Amino acid sequence: MEKYIRTIRTIGFILISGFTFLFVNKSFAQATDNLTIGDPAPSLKYSKWIKGNPIKGFEDGKVYVLEFWATWCVPCIKAMPHLSELAKKYKSTTTFIGVNVSEYSPGGRKTYEEVLVGVERFVNGIGDRMSYNVIADNKAGDMDKSFLKAAGIEAIPSTIVIKDNRIFWIGDPMDLDMFMTPIINGSFDVTAFKKQYETKANVKDDNIDEVTAAINELKMAIIAKDYTKALELIDADIKSMPFLKQALTLEKFKIYLEQYRESEAIICAKEMVKEDNSYGYKIAGIICDKDSLSKSTYLFAADIFKNGLKNKKSSLIYDKLALAYSKAGDMPAAVKAEEKAVEQAKIDVKDPAMVGFVFEYTITDFQEKLKKYRSAVE
Repeated sequence: MEKYIRTIRTIGFILISGFTFLFVNKSFAQATDNLTIGDPAPSLKYSKWIKGNPIKGFEDGKVYVLEFWATWCVPCIKAMPHLSELAKKYKSTTTFIGVNVSEYSPGGRKTYEEVLVGVERFVNGIGDRMSYNVIADNKAGDMDKSFLKAAGIEAIPSTIVIKDNRIFWIGDPMDLDMFMTPIINGSFDVTAFKKQYETKANVKDDNIDEVTAAINELKMAIIAKDYTKALELIDADIKSMPFLKQALTLEKFKIYLEQYRESEAIICAKEMVKEDNSYGYKIAGIICDKDSLSKSTYLFAADIFKNGLKNKKSSLIYDKLALAYSKAGDMPAAVKAEEKAVEQAKIDVKDPAMVGFVFEYTITDFQEKLKKYRSAVE
């Protein structure tokens, strides 16, 4: 079981027909007959070169580091200073390129153009913490498809090193530094690394078929709108696969909230939070993403945010608290919470721990929300 848990990189959510269900992101290639070590590098197909000096393609004799990332990916943001240090250290021999992927979702709330503006805003806002070239994947997702998907990689951050127009190394950006010098000076054993990489890629856990079958069965029940069956499957899966408990339990809460009485969903939520406090923000966030719920439900979310603020002041949480109050119809409380969000954001933006999460434009955004809440009170 421990081996399987290491196989899982993240538990994600896909929106299908208005409902969410689980899928598993794996951290390495699933088949060696696709893009792998030693293969020719795919060409660059991006929509915009956001930062740095554009290149036309990969040249023989040169080294390129492609770092795949997204604005919502916390590990990606945490890896940026390390990559910036490496980019500076090896600037005479290596071109580092941050490749933004997994931002745009066809049929989502934002158009590709709106998403691209957000990515550019992030890159400009984070400044020197990201001291290397940055490009954005195109609307078709060609960079994601030709590199990550082709290699069977579903998780980010992921790094691919190219030399002599071939794939030399694939791995986690935090492991990159120990390989850079041998790759550059020619002492890196590509053949040995390929064997190691493909051996790892072909490891098959006994439990993976069980998990895949269970998730697909749950998916089909939700698509068929058989929510009674879906809830039964979730309870059974939690018992048989406890390592998926949090994600499955959140899915259960969503089904209650969207398909049953809100009162039942809140009972479920209270039990979840009582058992594990880490559910709190996730539940409150799910509630605030919904419109037309009852005032008491939004106030339940507000109470979760307020309790969290007792332990640590956060401008992002104050902003969420204001949203909860606004949806509950308590605009004076929303104003007060957003005022604190603006005040705290001016502190957070100077906090090294909040770099990549709170920007100068975050303050501006909060101030705009504050104006909207105040206008609703006047």
